[in-house]
Amino acid sequence: MGIVIIIVAMVVIGLLVGAIASLIWKDNKPFGTIGDYVIAIVTAIVFGLIAWYVIPIMGFSNTIRWISLATEPLFGALFVLWLVRKARGFTASEIEMGETSTSHISRTTLDSIITRHVSQGYRVAYQTEKVVQLVKSKTHNHVLLLFCFLFGLIPLIGYAVQYGAERDKILTMRIREDGLIDKEFEGGSKPWANAVGGGLIAVGAIVSCAIVIGFISR
Repeated sequence: MGIVIIIVAMVVIGLLVGAIASLIWKDNKPFGTIGDYVIAIVTAIVFGLIAWYVIPIMGFSNTIRWISLATEPLFGALFVLWLVRKARGFTASEIEMGETSTSHISRTTLDSIITRHVSQGYRVAYQTEKVVQLVKSKTHNHVLLLFCFLFGLIPLIGYAVQYGAERDKILTMRIREDGLIDKEFEGGSKPWANAVGGGLIAVGAIVSCAIVIGFISR
């Protein structure tokens, strides 16, 4: 019965975190609102079960167990949602664009589109009167890399998985005969790499924190 209560509590925390995420990142939802709730709930349950079962096995006191149970699911779910957005690296305009779309805009608007994307880190790789290709090279997230370095080998492996699978973002725009612009988006991060890498980073950080707290509390 106790584990059922824990899971129900974690689901509630996940719903709360999903709602908070909608307020924090209104225009940046790589997997949509439902995706945020699903990620938050699953993460909260995983972190809750880790706190409930793993921490006692590691020899930590019940006090540490309850502190972990009260904090790790909440902050862990928020961290994973932030990590997903960082890993995806999409701006609001890219999310609205989708992978392939057709915009009802004229040729005169193309320069403003190029300027906007250049300000977001893209560069013009190829341009003619009919075709424009913009490329945004993948870059290291130095804040996340430092975080992973501080929390040990497992988070670093997770970061390597994410970064290794990521590809340069390529946006190709073609002007049609009717004046409309076809837009095709390629590259970026891989969902499976985000899931595996994010999970390794989160689990590694939690384990490292639990070990440090355990040594301090002894």
